[in-house]
Amino acid sequence: MPPPVAMQVMGSYTPAPLVCAVVAAPPSATVCHFDQPPLASPHQLPLGSPHLPGWSTPSCSPTTTAFGPQTAAEVKEGERLAAGLEVVIAANRYRCSAVLGRGSFSEVWGGETVSAGGGATGLKHGQEIAIKDICCNSRAELQQALFEAGLLERLRGPELRIPAYLGHRVDKRQVPPQNGGGSGYRVRVAMTRAPGEPLDNFLKRPPPAGQDGPNAVRRGCALATQLLRQLGPTLERVSKQAWHRDVNSHNVLLSDALDGGKLVHCGDPDETARRASFWLIDFGLAVDSNTWQKQWHYADVAGDCRYWGPSSFLMSFYGAEDTASRKDFCNQYRCRLDAVGLGLTAMEVLCSTVLATSQSWGEDSLRGSWRKLFMAWEKYREEVTRWHTQIYHIFASGADVGPLYRQLAQERVVDRVTEHHARLRSLLRACVQRAEDSRIQRLLATLAELIDEKSSMGLAEAVEAIGGPEDRASAQAAAVSAGLTNVMGGPPPAMVAAPQHPQPWGNAGGSVPSYTPVAVPMVVAGTAGAVSMPGQQYVEVPASPWHLQMAAPLPSKESMSARQPSPMPWAFGGNTGKIKDPPRTARPRYGGS
Repeated sequence: MPPPVAMQVMGSYTPAPLVCAVVAAPPSATVCHFDQPPLASPHQLPLGSPHLPGWSTPSCSPTTTAFGPQTAAEVKEGERLAAGLEVVIAANRYRCSAVLGRGSFSEVWGGETVSAGGGATGLKHGQEIAIKDICCNSRAELQQALFEAGLLERLRGPELRIPAYLGHRVDKRQVPPQNGGGSGYRVRVAMTRAPGEPLDNFLKRPPPAGQDGPNAVRRGCALATQLLRQLGPTLERVSKQAWHRDVNSHNVLLSDALDGGKLVHCGDPDETARRASFWLIDFGLAVDSNTWQKQWHYADVAGDCRYWGPSSFLMSFYGAEDTASRKDFCNQYRCRLDAVGLGLTAMEVLCSTVLATSQSWGEDSLRGSWRKLFMAWEKYREEVTRWHTQIYHIFASGADVGPLYRQLAQERVVDRVTEHHARLRSLLRACVQRAEDSRIQRLLATLAELIDEKSSMGLAEAVEAIGGPEDRASAQAAAVSAGLTNVMGGPPPAMVAAPQHPQPWGNAGGSVPSYTPVAVPMVVAGTAGAVSMPGQQYVEVPASPWHLQMAAPLPSKESMSARQPSPMPWAFGGNTGKIKDPPRTARPRYGGS
């Protein structure tokens, strides 16, 4: 077997043998000719990434296209996009208008369709689109960008709340001297533009006038429920091929389902929730879920740490051996990263909505477990946001992360996060007893399960526990308002108004509704039971049903504060950094960009 080499597999630099296979280039990819192919031959790609979109030999001319002579300035091969420039991707011509988002390695441009080259895309002239322009300074980064493009290409259907893939192209570029110089690549992925604004922007808006604590709880619970019902099924389907690994309120867009514009608070919280339409974006840190079970122990730790479970902190500070020795944390890290991310995002929706009205609570508005829950969330967010800011600064500046690791180890970061999550779960379950509405009871119980390392509740079970997924008519109606009908399966039936419900809020005590979920064995990558590799020990994946009762506290084998951290490579996508202590080095990426 050849010796391990440094290689980025779906977002992470990992020591792995480079195994190649010959694959055919799909016709949807527009790939410019390379003077020197990035791998052994233009058609060789590493195994482990399903259907990386192909490599073909025809050259792409910057001035002549399938549409004839260009009618506006066209971006030159390898150069950055700019407002007013046109670019041809997979036989379609687009004009760039403005930057929608920017990170250290990529930009997302908004634009419109100038003309379509045929095929089944159903694009119309002037239709809004988005183009992700990814700078790749190495073959490993190129492979990750191609994995993202290939994943979007395979994920199609009106029930998926993600941008629809339209095509991609690869250009050669010169790497700036400060980034090592030499030759690099640009991967440009065209997709439909998901409607709305980032969820975290929406949550910063002032609440409706006259909103008191109980009404804010109703509004927050209704929005959090919609978030789970809409994105839970999408992530469940995505999980058959990939883990997103960066689910957070910045990578979720929120729009009005009626017109695709920004959601405006209505007087009725339930009406606001019915009009809420959530979309998931940015698969730049995704990994192949079918190979993850063999790669997690040496792959990078990815995402925004404000949305990490304790297992991700444990893995990032102390590595795979310690993580594997703690069964519950290991299972969470291997199987439930997106469930934790979605659960924490839903909690953010609930708690931020309520905390925005804290000045109007009064002494009797929110008491007992409810007040304690929101205060506990505020304290948790303050602490993880401070850590996030420190980590981001290190990676943005390219400094040594070792001293920060040692400082955070002295602060008992892993223990602190574990304690925070345990308290939040306890208070969520206590609030179940104080809610009269069964929908709020089910939501709170489900949120506690999603962030519980002992739980085996999957996203499909979580969605069923809160009333099932959004009906197909509503999902397709949201696609109509987003302008995605032609690429997502045709016009839907007329939107049907959701039934009216009684007031969900109550201060009186109540019992948890009695229901028994169907026992679903936990199957990881199609195989239940232990997964092993030579020289490594892994815990067995449980095949037991999930549960709603409070789990007993996980006994700690030893306090993490007494140990020196052994950090894994970070992948917080978009910003560079160096790990000098321990000596294992990588070019990590900082997420949430």
